[in-house]
Amino acid sequence: MADFSAKYVATNNRKGAPEYDKVFIDSLREQLLKDAPELISISDAILAAIAIGAHRADVATRLFEQAIVPVVDDKVAVLKTLNLSRAVLMIVWPFVGIPWCVPAALGIVDVLRRHNVEDVVLGDGGGNIKTPQINDSTKDAGQQLLGRTYQNVNNGEVQEMLRTFFPDFAHLTWTVVFGCALAGTTATGILEEKQTQLVLATATVASGALRQARSHLKAAVGLGISASAAAAVSRAAVSFSTWNGVEITGVSEDDLY
Repeated sequence: MADFSAKYVATNNRKGAPEYDKVFIDSLREQLLKDAPELISISDAILAAIAIGAHRADVATRLFEQAIVPVVDDKVAVLKTLNLSRAVLMIVWPFVGIPWCVPAALGIVDVLRRHNVEDVVLGDGGGNIKTPQINDSTKDAGQQLLGRTYQNVNNGEVQEMLRTFFPDFAHLTWTVVFGCALAGTTATGILEEKQTQLVLATATVASGALRQARSHLKAAVGLGISASAAAAVSRAAVSFSTWNGVEITGVSEDDLY
């Protein structure tokens, strides 16, 4: 495990980054659910999004392993956990970056192999892997989601500038990002639309992109996440980053109204 992690998973960790601390991660989850008990069904997704957004793929991998160990003999439960982790990666990669998502994906592969449950992907269970689709309706789905996302954010000038000066980039944004990565992931049924938006907002907070984090947290609130839960996620991201030795600015509940 150590050799694989050093080569493929923790390879991008900054020098001096703390080792995985289960006690801290468990306390972070406990505080998150104390502040926002409605997030219990997606707490693993929220913590993984924080870890990847903060450039700690190794922590995301350990979270996955921690989740499957108690159910390792139940392939249905393992596949459910894997599908949730795959959804997180699909949601956050456009906002955090592929170099920070690939190590998390490779770490998950290592966990599956070490616990001899890779057949949930390679065997008969592989047909139950939930994957977003790209088809003729992807662009329309992306444009519709883009509208719902920013209707309460009041920054329409951003989309207008992108469409005018970077039309190719804008096209990929609403097709690949909003159409496939976001709307497509929601369409798999793994997460609700408001949860998908919260996962991406979480990773964005943890990355330190405050302006975009505020916009996407507001979007999550507009889609049905409570402002108190969105603020709790932001606080969790700030706490994680402080533990990781990086200072970021969070988004307060007052900023979300």
